[in-house]
Amino acid sequence: MPKWNARNLARHYQTRLTKNPGCFEDLLGINGRTMTQSQYEVRADDAVANAWGEYEGEGWDVQNREYKEPRAYYVDEDLVVAITDNGRCEFVTCFHEHFDRPHGVDPAAGATVGQKQLRYKERLRIDEQGKVILNLRRIRGV
Repeated sequence: MPKWNARNLARHYQTRLTKNPGCFEDLLGINGRTMTQSQYEVRADDAVANAWGEYEGEGWDVQNREYKEPRAYYVDEDLVVAITDNGRCEFVTCFHEHFDRPHGVDPAAGATVGQKQLRYKERLRIDEQGKVILNLRRIRGV
């Protein structure tokens, strides 16, 4: 199981709280409070352990306008995506896929697991065709 670097975990936990507030709380069934860093860490572990989809590739870094080094991607039934280094030793990030929409505006909300998987696979195919991800190697499910 991959592990988090403490500094990276703290940074990505804060990003999840500010970028899409309430998102992981909804996924975790938490009402009236913010998820803890530990809960975020466990949810990332769960995404890897329960992934239906696994693949490797070099994703496009919009901010730096370059491709990132190869990484491993895991996707679970809730469309929580955990990304690790290519050796699968260390987490890079973990997020909930909203297909470029804010939390709460996700058209996949209420969709069946199969519908979510199909939508994710289609998006990955489009990303590969558009060169948003290079050297895609499908391992399982995608």
